[in-house]
Amino acid sequence: MGGKWFTKEEKLNIIKYYREYGWSKTFKKFNIAYPTLIRWKRELAIKGDSALEPGNREKI
Repeated sequence: MGGKWFTKEEKLNIIKYYREYGWSKTFKKFNIAYPTLIRWKRELAIKGDSALEPGNREKI
């Protein structure tokens, strides 16, 4: 799979932006898929910000 890899700090900033401005503006600014953002939010809530490190996604 291709696509941009975001750093942990970028992911945290995107989540913060989403909470402040909502999905529509977040998508336009960062061009990420909604399921990706929801996954990041879930991982952050469950495992903390270390789960947002690039390449730290669990294999299903």
